[in-house]
Amino acid sequence: ADGNQELGYDDVVGQKDKDADDESLGSDESDLEEDVGPTDEEINEIFLKRYKMSKEELQGMADKMGIQLNNLCYLKQEFDAYDEDRSGYIDVKELKGLLEKLGEELSDEELDQAFKELDSDNSGEIEFFEFVEWFTSED
Repeated sequence: ADGNQELGYDDVVGQKDKDADDESLGSDESDLEEDVGPTDEEINEIFLKRYKMSKEELQGMADKMGIQLNNLCYLKQEFDAYDEDRSGYIDVKELKGLLEKLGEELSDEELDQAFKELDSDNSGEIEFFEFVEWFTSED
């Protein structure tokens, strides 16, 4: 009976881990999310007015980073929530809050490391698209 119990436990735990992995933004399995993407107005509000981009350019960015447009918008909204002065940049403290909100648990060392990678020009701040590129390339 012992063996069975153990198997059951592993199955449950294994299942949990698997679910967590599936939520990574790269996966195309979540058909549900596709239907409830942002409206054009929202995209315009979140990106186009602020970045002076066309929707096509934005889609191009999304494709380049291998992320769906609605996921990009979702990340932008989360990013903006931490970008209090709406500068389009966040600092290391804000990055920590943002990553925790997105379910990424990083130690302070990992956070510093990530921030150093992201802040390529040593400005002490990171820009939204730099963040997304890093976030989506994390495996």
